[in-house]
Amino acid sequence: MVINALCYALQLLSQDSALSLTLWGAKVNSLIASGQLWRLITPAFLHSSLLHLVVNSYALNSFCPHVELVAGSQRFSVLYLTSAFTGTLASYALTSAPSLGAS
Repeated sequence: MVINALCYALQLLSQDSALSLTLWGAKVNSLIASGQLWRLITPAFLHSSLLHLVVNSYALNSFCPHVELVAGSQRFSVLYLTSAFTGTLASYALTSAPSLGAS
């Protein structure tokens, strides 16, 4: 959640536009196809609005502590990043629309 909040704060310091979100790493299929593979993970840390960030943070705070307690911090981190990657990969395969967020 801290990384998400920091990314959102940095987004606010730049221009608030679709171009700014693209520059920060939103999922854009043509850019991924051209080799910008980091875009398969970065969208999970970007948020389109404060409400988007708050709702995602609430959801993460609701279930993540329990999962981390059972799985441990390292395994939880791997699970979170794998889920983010898999979700973005599915979005890449299923739609050409740009996307961001972990939800």
